Amino acid sequence: MGVEVLNLISVDLRIRQRTAHGTAWAVHIGCSHVAGIGASAISRYPQGYAQNISASAKYASAVDSGSLATERGHTMTADDQLRADMIEGLMCQFSIDLDQLSKKHGIPVSQLMAMTEGMRERFRAQIRLDGNKIALVEEARLIARLAAQEVDAYSMPEGRHSRAL
Repeated sequence: MGVEVLNLISVDLRIRQRTAHGTAWAVHIGCSHVAGIGASAISRYPQGYAQNISASAKYASAVDSGSLATERGHTMTADDQLRADMIEGLMCQFSIDLDQLSKKHGIPVSQLMAMTEGMRERFRAQIRLDGNKIALVEEARLIARLAAQEVDAYSMPEGRHSRAL
């Protein structure tokens, strides 16, 4: 299934498949709001993240009874929000604009450069640095998830999540 675009009261809602099996969907409302629909789906709001119940039967039961199907959540710190913007840039635009992040978060570009040093070193052959913009070269866009892990403060150990290609 592809991406469907719906216009509802002049707000673009994009619905897309979140898993290979089609069990979870996300409704994108602007850039910082993602409402996860389905078992194990993750929602993103300006305040943080929420994850739905992972077990399909328990999720369906909660929905059928009119209860919230949220199992856990995380309130984002300022550092979390900064890193989320970095990860979103890599995953969506295949780049991180350090000048833009500096203005938005009030962090000096030099500190942002230090935060991305590991990623830039590990993927130096796949990254182009143009001024204060870090971009994955077109041929390397498949490694966006791996590059994003380098700036993720909550990066999980091997085997906890599915591996990138």
